[in-house]
Amino acid sequence: DVPAQPSVTHYAVVVNVDGVDKFLHSETSRLVDDAALCMAVSAAQTHVVVQGVPALVKFFARVAACSDAGWSEYSRPSLPCRITPPPTPQRPVACVLDGPTLHVQWEPLEAMPSVTHYGVIVYVDSEVKFFDPLTSTLTDDSSHSGAVPADVTEVTIEKLPEGKWYIARIAALNLVGWSDFSRPSMPLRIAADTPSPSSPTVSSGTQRNFFAHAVVVVLAILAACIYAWPLRT
Repeated sequence: DVPAQPSVTHYAVVVNVDGVDKFLHSETSRLVDDAALCMAVSAAQTHVVVQGVPALVKFFARVAACSDAGWSEYSRPSLPCRITPPPTPQRPVACVLDGPTLHVQWEPLEAMPSVTHYGVIVYVDSEVKFFDPLTSTLTDDSSHSGAVPADVTEVTIEKLPEGKWYIARIAALNLVGWSDFSRPSMPLRIAADTPSPSSPTVSSGTQRNFFAHAVVVVLAILAACIYAWPLRT
């Protein structure tokens, strides 16, 4: 008979961070440098959340199993990955409203870690301006601007100068940092208001000339009728 394999009682998790093996402490969910200080995960657990992994470095994980017979070899490594800022958002869509006002809208972005905020910049005739959500206006100073929460995917920008071209771009923020800015929206121009022409006026001299001309036309028609009357009889 083939002897029964002893049941797994625990798992150990090692994470290679930028070329250095670190070991999971299951109670704190953090990595430690010394394998003697790590704490194994119970056999009932088949996934873990590891906290404190540095961003922007490559890491991968391996797992070993423990039974009454001892520890297994570590598994093959997982696919390598990095904790990074969000990917670049899609280009936004902009349109001109009354006011003059610019409406900018974009698609929500999925990322891990999750997106927390969006930032909006607008080129005004190629000059960069920053959106301030507190005033719904543009500012020249990025330190006076602000980001909108991740559940906001459109903004309305007010008090814009007329007669200029506008292009909008979007960036996304998560716990790691900012993404690259999106491709620019289609350029739009807020046209200056053209004043309506004033109502025409007719001077008294023009009125007299008009009536005199009308009288001449009427007399000519009467004369033609009188001349034509004998011909009918």
